[in-house]
Amino acid sequence: MKFLYKSFALLFLLTIHLPMQGSSKTDHILFYRGTFTDTDLLHIIFKQELDYRDSDIYVLGINRELRGKLGSFSFEKEGHFGIHRGVMKHVELNALLIARYRLPGIPFSFGLGEGLSLASRNPDLENKRRNFLNLYEENEYSNKMLNYLMFEIELKPPGRFSAAKPFFRIHHRSGIYGIYCPPTCGSNFISYGVKVNF
Repeated sequence: MKFLYKSFALLFLLTIHLPMQGSSKTDHILFYRGTFTDTDLLHIIFKQELDYRDSDIYVLGINRELRGKLGSFSFEKEGHFGIHRGVMKHVELNALLIARYRLPGIPFSFGLGEGLSLASRNPDLENKRRNFLNLYEENEYSNKMLNYLMFEIELKPPGRFSAAKPFFRIHHRSGIYGIYCPPTCGSNFISYGVKVNF
């Protein structure tokens, strides 16, 4: 487990390292706020069902666009510091890589991010979840370190307002069906925020 924590610390530091010369226009500072939903990720995406709980996350982070493209895809890296308020009261660090899909002439893009998430303690709302074998039994427990997955729609305002980009994001911590913790552990936050060039 110590190896995982050290690996995460290295990944997080590499994600948020200081800007390189000549890359300042591709660096962003971001802030978002999200509300916990007890709804599974697939139901959020495909059915738009939401069951909110009284727990929020406030996230401050750094986003950097990476050089190179693959067709209409560009790539980014991101590091976050998050504070939970409400039912859950802990700190969260996230480090991730993002693939972003843009079409010319359209003022928004789609982002998919994959990385690691480390909580300062085992998150309360992630602990009591449905048993994978018996849906009426709640006895599974989460973990401080989980996979981080992000789905995002980012808007690009026109003209002089283009330096600030509002976005909608699903902030998802996941055990990846048993790799990090029992199959149904994890959490989802429906989030809104803004990225600003610096």
